[in-house]
Amino acid sequence: MKVLFILEAGIPEYRNFLFERLAKEDSITELLILHNGLTYGGDGEYPSKKLKYIGNSTFGFHLGVLNYIFKYDIVVSSYNLRIISCWLPVFLKKKWIFWGKGLGSNESKLVEVLRRVTARSAWSILVYNDVKKEEFVNKIGCNSEKIIAYQNTVQISNPGFRDGIRDYFTYFGRIQERKGLEDLIVEYDKYLKIRTKENKEFYKLKFVGNGDYKDHLTHVVDELKINDNVEFYDGAYSDEEIKKHFKNTVAYVSPNNVGLAVINSFAYGVPVITAKELQVGPEFFYLNNENSFLVDKIENIHSIFNKISDMDLNKMRSYCYNYFLSNLTADIMYKNFYRIIQKTYNE
Repeated sequence: MKVLFILEAGIPEYRNFLFERLAKEDSITELLILHNGLTYGGDGEYPSKKLKYIGNSTFGFHLGVLNYIFKYDIVVSSYNLRIISCWLPVFLKKKWIFWGKGLGSNESKLVEVLRRVTARSAWSILVYNDVKKEEFVNKIGCNSEKIIAYQNTVQISNPGFRDGIRDYFTYFGRIQERKGLEDLIVEYDKYLKIRTKENKEFYKLKFVGNGDYKDHLTHVVDELKINDNVEFYDGAYSDEEIKKHFKNTVAYVSPNNVGLAVINSFAYGVPVITAKELQVGPEFFYLNNENSFLVDKIENIHSIFNKISDMDLNKMRSYCYNYFLSNLTADIMYKNFYRIIQKTYNE
């Protein structure tokens, strides 16, 4: 079978494992990933092609998509309705699979109508997890058998954890304002004051990542005079570098909008701290009371820091790691993904 992917932007590096494994499948005689090169360029060992793109990340379309669609048995495209070339050709009666997070947090009535219409024409729809599947079925009224929760994840080559010295709360990812990182520093300062007043040991805080917002955060740390206890590191990208940061981490903390770093955290036996408010990413639904500390508001995080500092987290670390093995390995995602491609081809 011949399989074509149409991506809304570029090819994120964390998707390389998926496309590289598909390219090696004997049953897939031809594979091509079309993209526009925006944000990511794509450098994995699989065939890809950059198309000319008109528009921006909010609205646009790829030129020349129709030159490829009819040459392939199956088309898998990003389910982003703002990018017309990703969904309009679904009406050409090809075997078409939509691939996306599921429903957005604030979709308009027009988008909802387009979801209903396009969902009826698609062969299958791949969404990140069971919560997003249930949400899609309930709101769009689509046949539940058409919606597949494939467990979105990343390839991690060195999962596992061992007991050792853990003395950091860690934020890992892009340094962005929307993550609530200034509030995190304020909460950490409150925690330091509590531990110092009670003459108790405390953990340090570190940020691992890049972004223009980092300068602002260093200024906040300076103002609070907590430079000795807050550390900043450049972004880590290899599994070896990432594990080095997580192995001395007590808990991964992202006040708002947790993302794929949740996967890294669990793979290395590290629980997550986050607030329930202002969550838009589907990865939030991987969290529960056994693998995470979920607070109602960011203002409660300092009390969680204080609580954790007096706890033995070994049982929780083991649960996090086993949750990763049971739900979030790259093999689980890949097998679900490939199974749907095969099923669509054979129908």
